[in-house]
Amino acid sequence: FPSHDREANGLNISAGIGTITLTQGIGGITPLQSFQALSGIALQCSSIKTSGSIYIAPPITLQNISEIESTSGNITFESYINALNAGVEGLTLAAPVGTISLGGDVGSASPLLSFTVNSGSIIRFINITTSGGPISIVPSVTLDKNVTMTSTSGGISFSGTVNSLLTGSDSATLTMNAITCPITLSVGIVTGK
Repeated sequence: FPSHDREANGLNISAGIGTITLTQGIGGITPLQSFQALSGIALQCSSIKTSGSIYIAPPITLQNISEIESTSGNITFESYINALNAGVEGLTLAAPVGTISLGGDVGSASPLLSFTVNSGSIIRFINITTSGGPISIVPSVTLDKNVTMTSTSGGISFSGTVNSLLTGSDSATLTMNAITCPITLSVGIVTGK
């Protein structure tokens, strides 16, 4: 698809059992109202920006360093996210007034360069692996299952609180492995609801 900046409309893409390849940024000049991808997808773009929701159901292979932002909606991924080339492509997410939901592992089959969440409330969180840069989580996180984060050559940092959705023996466990760099908990609070 060429760049989509002419009108601030929503964009829904479905290719059945095929692959969707986006070769340029989406909504970079004028954010779209919304963006939905409903089939197998190779995400080849520098950005997706909307004023409303972003929903991506199929697995994603990042083919560039990518930024995905919803200025007033939610961002939802239903499946896993991997780099095309291990340790080369990174991902930054931002949803200033919305939620971010990760439905599948990030970088488990092919590690990302880096993974950053700049804003938004994280309501679903999965394992994350990077192999060239840091994992940086600015908003608060609620864990509904055990999560492992691994950065082989960058640090891991949390600026907000980390909470477990459940308490007691059912509480989620967060495991962080930063092979060569520090782990930083700016708030330093891990609680159970």
